[in-house]
Amino acid sequence: MTARRVVRFVGLLFGVVGGLEYALFIITKGATPGGFGERSAVLVLCSLAGGIFGFFGLEYVTTRPFYWFETRLRQTPLPDLASAIIGLTVGLVLAALAGFFLGWLPYGLNFITSAALALLLGYWGVSLGLGRRDELFAVLRGIPLEAATITVIDTSVVIDGRVVDIAKAGFLRGKMIAPHFMLTELQQVADSADPVRRQRGRRGLEIMEELRRMPGLTVEVSDTDFIAIAEVDEKLLRLAKLVHGAILTTDYNLNKLAKIEGVAVLNVNDLANALKPAVVPGEELVVTPIKEGKEPNQGVAYLVDGTMVVVEGGRPRLNQTFPVRVTSVIQTPAGRMIFAAATAALGSPAAAGRIGHP
Repeated sequence: MTARRVVRFVGLLFGVVGGLEYALFIITKGATPGGFGERSAVLVLCSLAGGIFGFFGLEYVTTRPFYWFETRLRQTPLPDLASAIIGLTVGLVLAALAGFFLGWLPYGLNFITSAALALLLGYWGVSLGLGRRDELFAVLRGIPLEAATITVIDTSVVIDGRVVDIAKAGFLRGKMIAPHFMLTELQQVADSADPVRRQRGRRGLEIMEELRRMPGLTVEVSDTDFIAIAEVDEKLLRLAKLVHGAILTTDYNLNKLAKIEGVAVLNVNDLANALKPAVVPGEELVVTPIKEGKEPNQGVAYLVDGTMVVVEGGRPRLNQTFPVRVTSVIQTPAGRMIFAAATAALGSPAAAGRIGHP
């Protein structure tokens, strides 16, 4: 016999007994006519109503709340559960201390006030513990608070996809917040009529699922929204300020705006540029120009890491692999650009006047 059947049977029993007791109470108080038929009808109706109520209603105040609470405990991550318990303990201790000084209140007000303080401070403790979970555990582990940065995810970095490799390499740890309005924007991209945008949006949703399954990384979906703000970038900035976190993005404009607003930024493009191997003028490379450049004699090639190489004298040799010599390197906000010249073009006066200009 399942627990639900047992609870319903017990509810039926208690409901019938309670209905009979209530019927006897109203009969003895003279609230019904004294005839046998009337009393019998009251007994039957009250016991039937009590049985139905007990049979269907007892589980809503016993097993269902218990199972709901048990499920929530199983689904809640252990760090969240521990921080909530710590916050609740602190809140109840403060309530007990405050209640000790309110014991002189008359007419039972001391009990009422103490109970209200326990509820209020207990809730406050749980909310504060969950909201400052990472900082709390950082302090307990002896980690400086500056190292416990919370990261707010931007749509661009999810669509980009490189964030998974960065996380696997261990450069992203701790708590990442995925705002619900960001996921909504990602869903809109996935539902786009443009097949390219639709594919990128669906890939972004897969990236989010992969991040949530990654060990050592906590991805929390936040329902915090700013209804009065229409722009998603502005909402991200407001949320980052609210949680004292950094924004993880590849968006150039959001990167600049965040720096103006004083919000920390983790730009994947900046990390990629920093990890690119250094190339100095005079160094020789082997490249394959795949398209024409802006100038008449230029070809454009790409290194393995995606760095653009503008090759002087490369247009006549498109799709051919040959050595070139680096003439200059320019670092731009969008990335690094390398200017080089084919060995045969280095001595050409016409080429020398154009080297360094795409």
